Amino acid sequence: MGKISLDQLHPPDRARLDALVGQVEQAVPILRERSVHLSPQERQVWQAVLRGFAQFGRAPTVGELSGGRAGLSPEVIRAGLERLVAKDVLVLDGRSGEILGAYPFSARPTRHRVSFDAQTVYAMCAVDALGVAAMLGREVRIESRCPLCGGAIYVKADAEAIAHLEPASAVVWLGEPKARAACCADWLCPEINFFCWDEHLNKWRLGQAEASGYALTPLEALYLASRFFAGLLQR
Repeated sequence: MGKISLDQLHPPDRARLDALVGQVEQAVPILRERSVHLSPQERQVWQAVLRGFAQFGRAPTVGELSGGRAGLSPEVIRAGLERLVAKDVLVLDGRSGEILGAYPFSARPTRHRVSFDAQTVYAMCAVDALGVAAMLGREVRIESRCPLCGGAIYVKADAEAIAHLEPASAVVWLGEPKARAACCADWLCPEINFFCWDEHLNKWRLGQAEASGYALTPLEALYLASRFFAGLLQR
């Protein structure tokens, strides 16, 4: 398929997707509140973690964070991380205190691998994988796997467009789980995936009890990703 950009979304499509953004934010308030309900110090720590993932291709350590441009002590970093966990902005290992994830990045392997520059990272979900492009403002290459057949799905995208999609029939499922937990990484992210094509999505849904949600084109998913992640490092 040729390159398709967000400019090709018609006003009715944008209005429908904006309404979906509102529904998701209502179900997951932190998507809305994290932009305004963080203290300046919490925002510094959060952005330092995101930049660390982008720089190292993995979760940064407390030592690396305290030695970064934020100029915060290890004690302040640790306290900030704990507060960010309470607000579901990132995920920590309960025993070691190591960073396990900071949306859109995951320190643990997922079905979504994202490459940019010389780094390869994992994303929490399909929308988060596209969100890496929106957040960093650079082209990324995504390799994901269809939950039904395990087939590979390849996406090349930047903040404004999808340059390559293989197979061209691939779709994105934004699940709407009934059961919820405190951490989005546990209850929502596993339900947001690429599928080879809509037939595989439909077959997968038949095997899932009450699998409600929304089927999106990858371009529509990129639009959602841009709404959730664009500018996070500048706010």
